[in-house]
Amino acid sequence: MNNIKATLKKLDAIKASNKKYKHMAYIPNKDELEQFYITSSNFFSSDNPLSTETETPSFTVKDIFNTYIFPTEMGSPIWKGFKAGNNARVITSILNAGYNFIGKTVTSEFAVHSDTTTLNPLNKKRITGTSSSGSAVSVLLGESDISLATQSGASISRPASYCGVLGFKPSFGLMPRTGILKTCDPFDTVGFFLNDLDIAIQTLESTALIGTNYPKNSLSKYSSFTNIGYLEENDLNSIVEVSPHMMEAYYDFIEKISLKGLNVKPIKTPKYFKSIHKSHHVIYTKSLEYYFKNELKEKRKITEKFMEFIESGQNYSKEDFIKEINNHPLYIKSFDDFFKSSEIDLLITPAVHGIAPEIGNKEVDDLSLFWTYLHVPCLTAPINRVSNGMPMSLNFISSKSTDKNLLEFIKNNFSDLILKIKVDSH
Repeated sequence: MNNIKATLKKLDAIKASNKKYKHMAYIPNKDELEQFYITSSNFFSSDNPLSTETETPSFTVKDIFNTYIFPTEMGSPIWKGFKAGNNARVITSILNAGYNFIGKTVTSEFAVHSDTTTLNPLNKKRITGTSSSGSAVSVLLGESDISLATQSGASISRPASYCGVLGFKPSFGLMPRTGILKTCDPFDTVGFFLNDLDIAIQTLESTALIGTNYPKNSLSKYSSFTNIGYLEENDLNSIVEVSPHMMEAYYDFIEKISLKGLNVKPIKTPKYFKSIHKSHHVIYTKSLEYYFKNELKEKRKITEKFMEFIESGQNYSKEDFIKEINNHPLYIKSFDDFFKSSEIDLLITPAVHGIAPEIGNKEVDDLSLFWTYLHVPCLTAPINRVSNGMPMSLNFISSKSTDKNLLEFIKNNFSDLILKIKVDSH
């Protein structure tokens, strides 16, 4: 059951912190929250969703998920005040599990990679990671246990890295996308930010699409992980640029887990990895051009950054798009074969180039969008901090449909190596 009283106690504090960090798109008042639960309760098992005193997990949600009562504005003035009149399917599932709704978090325009007004509580001069920035900050401040978000490129991994929280991008299609803004059908993936792996497992079990209607989906494909792979510096830098601080933290982590007696070995990346950034860009930008035809008619209400994505997509032909759409499943299959031939169950890589860049500086390409492209589960976790206190994070990747195995393995083996970063929100 949902505990509305616990939520109401938090709202004043959240309103105060939002003035400092600008991470919330919508904070409900008491009457709105009660109406939300009453309307939503038609779809979950509790007869009286407002009655319990039990403390249950709280959640916020990126403002591209439909919600009853509250607007869904998608970071755009074009959709100002829009109310969908329904909850996204995953919100119904998480409410049914007893989680408490807190509010909606700031997203970049149409959840596409561009700056927001959200400030990084760890250092206001550094970025938060754009698209899902509000969700990452919501968890960092301790205002929510989980924040639902999406990733079509690196929209969970990068904010998680820059804000020092956990970010989980499940296997493609494992969590339902109904009632959520669509930007790119082959990539859009529902996931979440968090600070507790037990809640992550609980959330997956409550929301995953499992059963006879979803024969390709599974939470736990294998019983255990045995072999861990990592990429050596020269191999990494042949694909993306990684900062010296990040490489030092990366190798330090590999050494620590080796000392635990785990079977850790370097592996060589497939040659087609060098083609993934281009392939992703072609599919993603051409998809934006298609899905936002109506919004593009109102150019005066669209930012230059969004138009840059559209215009870069217009440089590709229909044939370019078809070619990469055809390459995509081949690369997915090749990556599955790569895991098997390398005889690994888990791959560890740097999540991003280094620490969060200063506002106004360009982000450097990283590997995070690879795991979106390849449809595999990925947990982003902070494992070190540099002298200025900013976190550095790694990505932990396993093969498709081993999501629960991945979370349980990291919880059981790496919990002592993962940082828990907190910020006073008051």
